[in-house]
Amino acid sequence: MTKKLSNRYGKIMILIGALLMMPVLVVIFDKSQIKYIYSFILPGIISIILGFLIMKDFKEIEKTSIFSTNLKNSTMLVLFSWFYCFFIGSLPFWLGGQLNLIQSLFESVSGYTTTGLSVVIPSQTPIIYLAHRTFMQYCGGFGIVLMFIMVIKDRTAVNLYTAEGHSDKLLPNIQKTARLIFITYNLLIVLGTIGFYLLGMDLFDAVCHAITSLFTAGFSTRDTGMIFYNSNAINIFALILMILGSINTGVLLMLFQGKFKIVKKITEIRFMFIIIILFGTISTFTIWFSSTDGLIKSMLCGFYNIINSLSTTGSYYCCIKNLHPLVLELMIISMLFGGCAGSTSGGIKLSRIIILFKTMYNSLVMKTSSARRVLSISWNTASGKALIENETIKETISFIGFYLLILLIGSNLLAITANCSLAEGFFEFASSLSGAGISIGITGPTTNILTLIVEMIGMILGRLEIYILLIGTNYFYQHVTDKIKRHKAK
Repeated sequence: MTKKLSNRYGKIMILIGALLMMPVLVVIFDKSQIKYIYSFILPGIISIILGFLIMKDFKEIEKTSIFSTNLKNSTMLVLFSWFYCFFIGSLPFWLGGQLNLIQSLFESVSGYTTTGLSVVIPSQTPIIYLAHRTFMQYCGGFGIVLMFIMVIKDRTAVNLYTAEGHSDKLLPNIQKTARLIFITYNLLIVLGTIGFYLLGMDLFDAVCHAITSLFTAGFSTRDTGMIFYNSNAINIFALILMILGSINTGVLLMLFQGKFKIVKKITEIRFMFIIIILFGTISTFTIWFSSTDGLIKSMLCGFYNIINSLSTTGSYYCCIKNLHPLVLELMIISMLFGGCAGSTSGGIKLSRIIILFKTMYNSLVMKTSSARRVLSISWNTASGKALIENETIKETISFIGFYLLILLIGSNLLAITANCSLAEGFFEFASSLSGAGISIGITGPTTNILTLIVEMIGMILGRLEIYILLIGTNYFYQHVTDKIKRHKAK
Protein backbone atom coordinates (compact mmCIF):
# COMPACT_ATOMS: atom_id res chain seq x y z
CA MET A 1 0.00 0.00 0.00
CA THR A 2 1.43 3.40 -0.95
CA LYS A 3 1.57 6.09 1.70
CA LYS A 4 -0.72 8.42 -0.14
CA LEU A 5 -3.23 5.63 -0.60
CA SER A 6 -3.09 5.10 3.17
CA ASN A 7 -4.12 8.73 3.56
CA ARG A 8 -7.25 8.01 1.57
CA TYR A 9 -8.01 5.00 3.73
CA GLY A 10 -7.83 7.31 6.73
CA LYS A 11 -10.27 9.77 5.17
CA ILE A 12 -12.69 6.96 4.42
CA MET A 13 -12.53 5.79 8.03
CA ILE A 14 -13.27 9.31 9.28
CA LEU A 15 -16.25 9.67 6.94
CA ILE A 16 -17.71 6.28 7.85
CA GLY A 17 -17.19 6.96 11.57
CA ALA A 18 -19.06 10.26 11.28
CA LEU A 19 -21.91 8.68 9.29
CA LEU A 20 -22.25 5.88 11.86
CA MET A 21 -23.19 8.40 14.55
CA MET A 22 -25.99 10.05 12.54
CA PRO A 23 -28.82 7.89 14.04
CA VAL A 24 -28.00 9.47 17.43
CA LEU A 25 -30.04 12.48 16.22
CA VAL A 26 -33.15 10.40 16.96
CA VAL A 27 -32.56 11.25 20.64
CA ILE A 28 -33.70 14.83 19.90
CA PHE A 29 -37.20 13.49 19.22
CA ASP A 30 -37.23 10.51 21.61
CA LYS A 31 -35.27 10.95 24.86
CA SER A 32 -35.81 7.29 25.81
CA GLN A 33 -33.26 6.29 23.15
CA ILE A 34 -30.38 8.03 24.97
CA LYS A 35 -29.40 4.78 26.72
CA TYR A 36 -28.43 3.26 23.35
CA ILE A 37 -26.26 6.09 21.96
CA TYR A 38 -23.01 4.61 23.33
CA SER A 39 -23.31 1.76 20.81
CA PHE A 40 -23.02 4.34 18.01
CA ILE A 41 -20.71 6.95 19.54
CA LEU A 42 -18.06 4.49 20.75
CA PRO A 43 -17.30 2.79 17.39
CA GLY A 44 -17.84 6.08 15.54
CA ILE A 45 -15.27 8.00 17.59
CA ILE A 46 -12.77 5.12 17.48
CA SER A 47 -13.10 5.04 13.66
CA ILE A 48 -12.52 8.79 13.42
CA ILE A 49 -9.48 8.67 15.73
CA LEU A 50 -7.93 5.76 13.80
CA GLY A 51 -8.58 7.62 10.56
CA PHE A 52 -6.81 10.74 11.82
CA LEU A 53 -3.86 8.69 13.11
CA ILE A 54 -3.44 7.08 9.68
CA MET A 55 -3.69 10.45 7.94
CA LYS A 56 -1.29 12.24 10.31
CA ASP A 57 1.71 10.08 9.44
CA PHE A 58 1.28 10.57 5.71
CA LYS A 59 0.08 14.18 5.47
CA GLU A 60 3.49 15.67 4.66
CA ILE A 61 4.42 12.87 2.27
CA GLU A 62 1.17 13.42 0.33
CA LYS A 63 2.17 17.01 -0.50
CA THR A 64 5.42 15.95 -2.16
CA SER A 65 4.85 12.45 -3.47
CA ILE A 66 3.90 11.47 -6.98
CA PHE A 67 1.07 8.98 -6.67
CA SER A 68 0.33 6.70 -9.58
CA THR A 69 -3.37 5.97 -9.43
CA ASN A 70 -4.73 3.00 -11.28
CA LEU A 71 -7.86 0.92 -11.34
CA LYS A 72 -6.36 -1.77 -9.09
CA ASN A 73 -5.56 0.68 -6.29
CA SER A 74 -8.96 2.31 -6.69
CA THR A 75 -10.63 -1.09 -6.60
CA MET A 76 -8.85 -2.00 -3.36
CA LEU A 77 -9.94 1.29 -1.79
CA VAL A 78 -13.55 0.67 -2.88
CA LEU A 79 -13.46 -2.86 -1.44
CA PHE A 80 -11.97 -1.59 1.81
CA SER A 81 -14.68 1.10 2.06
CA TRP A 82 -17.51 -1.39 1.67
CA PHE A 83 -16.10 -4.11 3.93
CA TYR A 84 -15.21 -1.54 6.58
CA CYS A 85 -18.81 -0.29 6.38
CA PHE A 86 -20.11 -3.83 6.80
CA PHE A 87 -17.98 -4.31 9.91
CA ILE A 88 -18.49 -0.99 11.64
CA GLY A 89 -22.19 -0.88 10.73
CA SER A 90 -22.69 -4.14 12.61
CA LEU A 91 -21.21 -2.87 15.88
CA PRO A 92 -24.20 -0.83 17.17
CA PHE A 93 -26.46 -3.90 16.97
CA TRP A 94 -23.88 -6.04 18.76
CA LEU A 95 -22.77 -3.49 21.37
CA GLY A 96 -26.39 -2.58 22.07
CA GLY A 97 -27.27 -6.23 22.72
CA GLN A 98 -29.84 -6.35 19.91
CA LEU A 99 -28.26 -9.17 17.90
CA ASN A 100 -25.38 -11.62 18.10
CA LEU A 101 -22.21 -10.90 16.09
CA ILE A 102 -23.14 -12.84 12.92
CA GLN A 103 -26.70 -11.50 12.92
CA SER A 104 -25.33 -7.97 13.38
CA LEU A 105 -22.98 -8.42 10.44
CA PHE A 106 -25.82 -9.86 8.35
CA GLU A 107 -28.08 -6.87 9.11
CA SER A 108 -25.25 -4.48 8.23
CA VAL A 109 -24.43 -6.22 4.95
CA SER A 110 -28.13 -6.33 4.03
CA GLY A 111 -28.45 -2.64 4.87
CA TYR A 112 -25.43 -1.28 3.00
CA THR A 113 -26.05 -3.50 -0.05
CA THR A 114 -29.69 -2.25 -0.01
CA THR A 115 -30.91 -5.86 -0.03
CA GLY A 116 -33.46 -5.73 2.78
CA LEU A 117 -33.36 -9.29 4.09
CA SER A 118 -33.54 -8.99 7.87
CA VAL A 119 -33.18 -10.86 11.15
CA VAL A 120 -34.67 -7.95 13.09
CA ILE A 121 -38.24 -7.80 14.40
CA PRO A 122 -39.07 -4.05 14.07
CA SER A 123 -41.81 -4.03 16.76
CA GLN A 124 -39.27 -5.36 19.29
CA THR A 125 -36.42 -3.07 18.24
CA PRO A 126 -35.67 0.41 19.66
CA ILE A 127 -36.35 3.20 17.18
CA ILE A 128 -32.69 4.31 17.07
CA TYR A 129 -31.72 0.95 15.55
CA LEU A 130 -34.56 1.18 13.04
CA ALA A 131 -33.16 4.58 12.06
CA HIS A 132 -29.70 2.99 11.75
CA ARG A 133 -31.05 0.31 9.41
CA THR A 134 -32.65 2.95 7.19
CA PHE A 135 -29.57 5.17 7.20
CA MET A 136 -27.36 2.25 6.17
CA GLN A 137 -29.59 1.78 3.14
CA TYR A 138 -29.45 5.53 2.49
CA CYS A 139 -25.63 5.42 2.42
CA GLY A 140 -25.54 2.15 0.49
CA GLY A 141 -28.01 3.48 -2.07
CA PHE A 142 -25.73 6.37 -2.94
CA GLY A 143 -22.55 4.33 -2.66
CA ILE A 144 -19.97 4.92 0.05
CA VAL A 145 -17.25 6.03 -2.35
CA LEU A 146 -19.65 8.39 -4.14
CA MET A 147 -20.30 10.09 -0.78
CA PHE A 148 -16.52 10.25 -0.23
CA ILE A 149 -16.02 11.90 -3.62
CA MET A 150 -18.82 14.37 -2.92
CA VAL A 151 -17.33 15.75 0.30
CA ILE A 152 -13.58 15.33 -0.31
CA LYS A 153 -11.77 16.68 -3.36
CA ASP A 154 -9.58 13.94 -4.77
CA ARG A 155 -7.59 13.73 -7.99
CA THR A 156 -8.32 10.01 -8.23
CA ALA A 157 -12.10 10.58 -8.16
CA VAL A 158 -12.68 9.28 -11.70
CA ASN A 159 -11.05 5.92 -10.96
CA LEU A 160 -12.91 5.61 -7.65
CA TYR A 161 -16.23 6.53 -9.29
CA THR A 162 -15.70 3.89 -12.00
CA ALA A 163 -14.43 1.23 -9.60
CA GLU A 164 -17.60 1.45 -7.48
CA GLY A 165 -19.67 0.63 -10.56
CA HIS A 166 -20.98 4.08 -11.52
CA SER A 167 -21.14 4.68 -15.26
CA ASP A 168 -22.74 8.09 -15.75
CA LYS A 169 -20.69 11.26 -15.85
CA LEU A 170 -23.54 13.76 -15.81
CA LEU A 171 -21.26 16.80 -15.53
CA PRO A 172 -17.64 17.37 -16.67
CA ASN A 173 -16.49 17.36 -13.03
CA ILE A 174 -16.92 14.07 -11.11
CA GLN A 175 -17.37 15.84 -7.78
CA LYS A 176 -20.14 17.98 -9.26
CA THR A 177 -21.71 14.84 -10.75
CA ALA A 178 -21.72 13.21 -7.29
CA ARG A 179 -23.33 16.29 -5.76
CA LEU A 180 -25.96 16.42 -8.51
CA ILE A 181 -26.88 12.78 -7.85
CA PHE A 182 -27.03 13.53 -4.13
CA ILE A 183 -29.32 16.54 -4.60
CA THR A 184 -31.59 14.68 -7.05
CA TYR A 185 -32.26 11.73 -4.76
CA ASN A 186 -32.62 13.84 -1.64
CA LEU A 187 -35.22 15.97 -3.40
CA LEU A 188 -37.13 12.79 -4.30
CA ILE A 189 -36.83 11.57 -0.70
CA VAL A 190 -38.39 14.81 0.55
CA LEU A 191 -41.24 14.48 -1.95
CA GLY A 192 -41.65 10.80 -1.03
CA THR A 193 -41.78 11.64 2.68
CA ILE A 194 -44.45 14.29 2.11
CA GLY A 195 -46.47 11.86 -0.01
CA PHE A 196 -46.38 9.02 2.52
CA TYR A 197 -47.15 11.42 5.38
CA LEU A 198 -50.18 12.85 3.59
CA LEU A 199 -51.38 9.30 2.86
CA GLY A 200 -51.44 8.39 6.55
CA MET A 201 -47.98 7.34 7.74
CA ASP A 202 -46.42 8.99 10.78
CA LEU A 203 -43.37 11.16 10.02
CA PHE A 204 -40.72 8.62 11.04
CA ASP A 205 -42.32 5.86 8.97
CA ALA A 206 -42.76 8.23 6.04
CA VAL A 207 -39.07 9.19 6.01
CA CYS A 208 -37.89 5.59 6.36
CA HIS A 209 -40.19 4.21 3.65
CA ALA A 210 -39.42 7.08 1.27
CA ILE A 211 -35.71 6.22 1.56
CA THR A 212 -36.11 2.46 1.27
CA SER A 213 -38.61 2.66 -1.61
CA LEU A 214 -36.54 5.12 -3.66
CA PHE A 215 -33.26 3.31 -3.01
CA THR A 216 -35.06 0.01 -3.75
CA ALA A 217 -33.83 -1.20 -0.37
CA GLY A 218 -36.68 -2.92 1.49
CA PHE A 219 -36.19 -2.41 5.24
CA SER A 220 -39.42 -1.46 6.97
CA THR A 221 -40.27 -0.03 10.37
CA ARG A 222 -43.19 -2.49 10.57
CA ASP A 223 -43.10 -6.27 10.99
CA THR A 224 -45.35 -6.86 7.99
CA GLY A 225 -43.98 -4.06 5.80
CA MET A 226 -46.52 -2.26 3.62
CA ILE A 227 -49.19 -4.81 4.55
CA PHE A 228 -49.43 -3.05 7.92
CA TYR A 229 -51.00 0.09 6.41
CA ASN A 230 -53.70 -1.73 4.42
CA SER A 231 -53.80 1.20 1.98
CA ASN A 232 -53.92 0.91 -1.81
CA ALA A 233 -52.92 4.57 -2.09
CA ILE A 234 -49.74 3.99 -0.07
CA ASN A 235 -48.90 0.89 -2.11
CA ILE A 236 -49.35 2.70 -5.43
CA PHE A 237 -47.26 5.64 -4.23
CA ALA A 238 -44.53 3.20 -3.13
CA LEU A 239 -44.59 1.64 -6.62
CA ILE A 240 -43.96 5.05 -8.18
CA LEU A 241 -40.88 5.54 -5.98
CA MET A 242 -39.67 2.02 -6.80
CA ILE A 243 -39.93 2.71 -10.53
CA LEU A 244 -38.07 6.02 -10.13
CA GLY A 245 -35.38 4.16 -8.19
CA SER A 246 -35.07 1.64 -11.04
CA ILE A 247 -34.34 4.35 -13.62
CA ASN A 248 -30.88 5.62 -14.52
CA THR A 249 -30.00 8.88 -12.73
CA GLY A 250 -29.30 10.68 -16.00
CA VAL A 251 -32.71 9.67 -17.32
CA LEU A 252 -34.34 10.89 -14.09
CA LEU A 253 -32.83 14.32 -14.68
CA MET A 254 -34.18 14.28 -18.23
CA LEU A 255 -37.65 13.55 -16.82
CA PHE A 256 -37.30 16.55 -14.49
CA GLN A 257 -36.38 18.65 -17.53
CA GLY A 258 -39.51 17.50 -19.38
CA LYS A 259 -37.66 15.58 -22.11
CA PHE A 260 -40.32 12.88 -22.27
CA LYS A 261 -40.04 12.25 -26.02
CA ILE A 262 -36.36 11.36 -25.68
CA VAL A 263 -36.91 9.22 -22.58
CA LYS A 264 -39.67 7.09 -24.12
CA LYS A 265 -37.33 6.15 -27.00
CA ILE A 266 -34.58 4.81 -24.73
CA THR A 267 -34.36 1.04 -25.25
CA GLU A 268 -33.76 0.18 -21.59
CA ILE A 269 -36.77 2.22 -20.40
CA ARG A 270 -39.05 0.69 -23.03
CA PHE A 271 -37.86 -2.81 -22.16
CA MET A 272 -38.47 -2.18 -18.44
CA PHE A 273 -42.08 -1.18 -19.02
CA ILE A 274 -42.64 -4.10 -21.43
CA ILE A 275 -41.50 -6.47 -18.63
CA ILE A 276 -43.73 -4.71 -16.07
CA ILE A 277 -46.82 -4.82 -18.32
CA LEU A 278 -46.24 -8.39 -19.57
CA PHE A 279 -45.29 -10.00 -16.25
CA GLY A 280 -47.75 -7.85 -14.30
CA THR A 281 -50.64 -8.89 -16.54
CA ILE A 282 -49.75 -12.60 -16.36
CA SER A 283 -49.43 -12.35 -12.56
CA THR A 284 -52.76 -10.52 -12.29
CA PHE A 285 -54.77 -13.16 -14.11
CA THR A 286 -52.88 -16.02 -12.43
CA ILE A 287 -53.75 -14.64 -8.98
CA TRP A 288 -57.32 -13.86 -10.07
CA PHE A 289 -57.99 -17.39 -11.35
CA SER A 290 -56.17 -19.19 -8.51
CA SER A 291 -57.59 -17.29 -5.54
CA THR A 292 -60.79 -15.72 -4.23
CA ASP A 293 -59.45 -12.17 -4.75
CA GLY A 294 -61.31 -9.82 -7.06
CA LEU A 295 -59.78 -8.43 -10.25
CA ILE A 296 -58.68 -5.09 -8.74
CA LYS A 297 -56.97 -6.70 -5.75
CA SER A 298 -55.38 -9.29 -8.03
CA MET A 299 -54.10 -6.51 -10.27
CA LEU A 300 -52.56 -4.60 -7.37
CA CYS A 301 -50.97 -7.77 -5.99
CA GLY A 302 -49.70 -8.90 -9.40
CA PHE A 303 -48.17 -5.59 -10.47
CA TYR A 304 -46.85 -4.80 -6.98
CA ASN A 305 -44.92 -8.06 -6.76
CA ILE A 306 -43.45 -7.68 -10.26
CA ILE A 307 -42.37 -4.04 -9.80
CA ASN A 308 -41.14 -4.85 -6.30
CA SER A 309 -39.04 -7.71 -7.72
CA LEU A 310 -37.80 -5.93 -10.85
CA SER A 311 -36.72 -2.91 -8.83
CA THR A 312 -35.20 -5.32 -6.26
CA THR A 313 -36.88 -3.39 -3.43
CA GLY A 314 -38.08 -6.22 -1.20
CA SER A 315 -41.21 -4.63 0.22
CA TYR A 316 -44.26 -6.78 0.96
CA TYR A 317 -47.84 -6.50 -0.29
CA CYS A 318 -48.97 -10.03 0.59
CA CYS A 319 -47.69 -13.32 1.98
CA ILE A 320 -45.17 -14.61 -0.58
CA LYS A 321 -45.67 -18.26 0.38
CA ASN A 322 -49.33 -18.10 -0.64
CA LEU A 323 -48.61 -16.98 -4.21
CA HIS A 324 -49.06 -19.27 -7.20
CA PRO A 325 -45.80 -20.95 -8.39
CA LEU A 326 -46.04 -19.16 -11.76
CA VAL A 327 -46.08 -15.77 -9.99
CA LEU A 328 -43.06 -16.82 -7.93
CA GLU A 329 -41.23 -17.82 -11.13
CA LEU A 330 -41.97 -14.43 -12.70
CA MET A 331 -40.75 -12.74 -9.52
CA ILE A 332 -37.47 -14.69 -9.68
CA ILE A 333 -36.94 -13.71 -13.33
CA SER A 334 -37.72 -10.08 -12.47
CA MET A 335 -35.31 -10.10 -9.52
CA LEU A 336 -32.53 -11.49 -11.70
CA PHE A 337 -33.20 -8.99 -14.49
CA GLY A 338 -33.13 -6.02 -12.08
CA GLY A 339 -33.54 -2.37 -13.01
CA CYS A 340 -31.69 -0.02 -15.36
CA ALA A 341 -27.93 0.40 -15.34
CA GLY A 342 -26.91 3.41 -13.25
CA SER A 343 -29.99 3.10 -11.00
CA THR A 344 -30.25 2.14 -7.32
CA SER A 345 -31.66 -1.31 -8.14
CA GLY A 346 -29.73 -4.58 -8.22
CA GLY A 347 -29.86 -7.67 -10.42
CA ILE A 348 -28.02 -8.36 -13.66
CA LYS A 349 -29.36 -5.05 -15.03
CA LEU A 350 -31.72 -4.62 -17.98
CA SER A 351 -28.98 -3.23 -20.25
CA ARG A 352 -27.11 -6.55 -20.05
CA ILE A 353 -30.31 -8.54 -20.62
CA ILE A 354 -31.04 -6.45 -23.74
CA ILE A 355 -27.53 -7.07 -25.08
CA LEU A 356 -27.93 -10.81 -24.41
CA PHE A 357 -31.31 -10.98 -26.18
CA LYS A 358 -30.08 -8.95 -29.15
CA THR A 359 -26.99 -11.16 -29.44
CA MET A 360 -29.13 -14.30 -29.33
CA TYR A 361 -31.47 -12.89 -31.98
CA ASN A 362 -28.59 -11.90 -34.29
CA SER A 363 -27.00 -15.31 -33.85
CA LEU A 364 -30.27 -17.00 -34.82
CA VAL A 365 -30.69 -14.77 -37.88
CA MET A 366 -27.12 -15.46 -39.04
CA LYS A 367 -27.58 -19.22 -38.59
CA THR A 368 -30.83 -19.30 -40.55
CA SER A 369 -29.89 -16.77 -43.24
CA SER A 370 -28.63 -18.06 -46.59
CA ALA A 371 -26.53 -14.95 -47.20
CA ARG A 372 -23.32 -14.41 -45.26
CA ARG A 373 -23.51 -11.18 -43.32
CA VAL A 374 -22.35 -9.59 -40.10
CA LEU A 375 -25.08 -8.00 -38.02
CA SER A 376 -24.32 -5.13 -35.65
CA ILE A 377 -26.16 -4.53 -32.40
CA SER A 378 -27.47 -1.09 -31.56
CA TRP A 379 -29.87 0.55 -29.14
CA ASN A 380 -31.30 3.92 -28.26
CA THR A 381 -29.70 5.74 -25.36
CA ALA A 382 -30.24 9.18 -23.85
CA SER A 383 -27.67 10.49 -26.37
CA GLY A 384 -29.34 8.84 -29.38
CA LYS A 385 -28.77 5.64 -31.33
CA ALA A 386 -25.51 3.87 -30.48
CA LEU A 387 -23.71 0.73 -31.63
CA ILE A 388 -22.74 -1.83 -29.00
CA GLU A 389 -19.08 -2.79 -29.30
CA ASN A 390 -18.01 -6.43 -29.50
CA GLU A 391 -15.92 -6.05 -26.34
CA THR A 392 -19.01 -4.90 -24.44
CA ILE A 393 -20.95 -7.91 -25.77
CA LYS A 394 -18.20 -10.31 -24.62
CA GLU A 395 -18.02 -8.72 -21.16
CA THR A 396 -21.82 -8.85 -20.84
CA ILE A 397 -22.08 -12.54 -21.73
CA SER A 398 -19.14 -13.32 -19.43
CA PHE A 399 -20.76 -11.40 -16.55
CA ILE A 400 -24.10 -13.17 -16.99
CA GLY A 401 -22.28 -16.53 -17.10
CA PHE A 402 -20.49 -15.77 -13.80
CA TYR A 403 -23.75 -14.51 -12.29
CA LEU A 404 -25.71 -17.66 -13.17
CA LEU A 405 -22.87 -19.91 -11.98
CA ILE A 406 -22.83 -18.14 -8.60
CA LEU A 407 -26.64 -18.38 -8.48
CA LEU A 408 -26.50 -22.14 -9.09
CA ILE A 409 -23.81 -22.76 -6.45
CA GLY A 410 -25.39 -20.44 -3.89
CA SER A 411 -28.85 -21.94 -4.32
CA ASN A 412 -27.55 -25.45 -3.65
CA LEU A 413 -25.53 -24.30 -0.63
CA LEU A 414 -28.58 -22.53 0.78
CA ALA A 415 -30.76 -25.59 0.25
CA ILE A 416 -28.22 -27.61 2.27
CA THR A 417 -27.60 -25.12 5.09
CA ALA A 418 -31.27 -24.10 5.50
CA ASN A 419 -32.55 -27.68 5.03
CA CYS A 420 -35.10 -26.49 2.47
CA SER A 421 -36.09 -27.52 -1.05
CA LEU A 422 -33.91 -26.49 -3.98
CA ALA A 423 -36.77 -24.30 -5.28
CA GLU A 424 -36.93 -22.43 -1.95
CA GLY A 425 -33.15 -22.14 -1.82
CA PHE A 426 -33.12 -20.83 -5.40
CA PHE A 427 -35.70 -18.15 -4.59
CA GLU A 428 -33.94 -17.04 -1.40
CA PHE A 429 -30.45 -16.92 -2.90
CA ALA A 430 -31.72 -15.18 -6.04
CA SER A 431 -33.21 -12.60 -3.68
CA SER A 432 -29.84 -12.22 -1.90
CA LEU A 433 -27.72 -12.06 -5.06
CA SER A 434 -30.02 -9.62 -6.85
CA GLY A 435 -30.40 -7.42 -3.77
CA ALA A 436 -34.17 -7.87 -3.80
CA GLY A 437 -34.52 -8.88 -0.16
CA ILE A 438 -37.77 -10.80 -0.62
CA SER A 439 -37.86 -13.84 1.65
CA ILE A 440 -39.95 -16.92 1.11
CA GLY A 441 -39.71 -17.59 4.84
CA ILE A 442 -36.14 -18.86 5.22
CA THR A 443 -34.52 -15.66 6.54
CA GLY A 444 -35.45 -14.40 9.98
CA PRO A 445 -34.38 -14.14 13.64
CA THR A 446 -34.01 -17.94 13.99
CA THR A 447 -32.03 -18.53 10.77
CA ASN A 448 -28.83 -20.51 11.38
CA ILE A 449 -25.37 -18.96 11.03
CA LEU A 450 -24.28 -20.91 7.91
CA THR A 451 -27.38 -19.83 5.98
CA LEU A 452 -26.78 -16.20 6.95
CA ILE A 453 -23.15 -16.44 5.78
CA VAL A 454 -24.19 -17.89 2.39
CA GLU A 455 -26.72 -15.08 1.97
CA MET A 456 -24.16 -12.45 2.96
CA ILE A 457 -21.77 -13.71 0.29
CA GLY A 458 -24.59 -13.48 -2.25
CA MET A 459 -25.49 -9.93 -1.20
CA ILE A 460 -21.88 -8.73 -1.42
CA LEU A 461 -21.26 -10.37 -4.81
CA GLY A 462 -24.48 -8.86 -6.15
CA ARG A 463 -23.87 -5.32 -4.87
CA LEU A 464 -20.21 -5.12 -5.89
CA GLU A 465 -20.92 -6.73 -9.28
CA ILE A 466 -18.51 -9.72 -9.17
CA TYR A 467 -15.72 -8.24 -11.33
CA ILE A 468 -14.69 -5.71 -8.68
CA LEU A 469 -14.25 -8.55 -6.20
CA LEU A 470 -12.35 -10.65 -8.76
CA ILE A 471 -9.98 -7.78 -9.57
CA GLY A 472 -9.50 -7.04 -5.89
CA THR A 473 -8.89 -10.70 -5.01
CA ASN A 474 -6.39 -11.03 -7.86
CA TYR A 475 -4.57 -7.86 -6.75
CA PHE A 476 -4.43 -9.09 -3.14
CA TYR A 477 -3.14 -12.51 -4.29
CA GLN A 478 -0.40 -10.88 -6.39
CA HIS A 479 0.55 -8.62 -3.49
CA VAL A 480 0.85 -11.57 -1.08
CA THR A 481 2.83 -13.74 -3.54
CA ASP A 482 5.21 -10.84 -4.29
CA LYS A 483 5.80 -10.40 -0.55
CA ILE A 484 6.53 -14.14 -0.18
CA LYS A 485 8.96 -14.09 -3.14
CA ARG A 486 10.80 -11.07 -1.72
CA HIS A 487 11.00 -12.76 1.69
CA LYS A 488 12.45 -15.95 0.15
CA ALA A 489 14.91 -13.90 -1.91
CA LYS A 490 16.34 -12.42 1.31
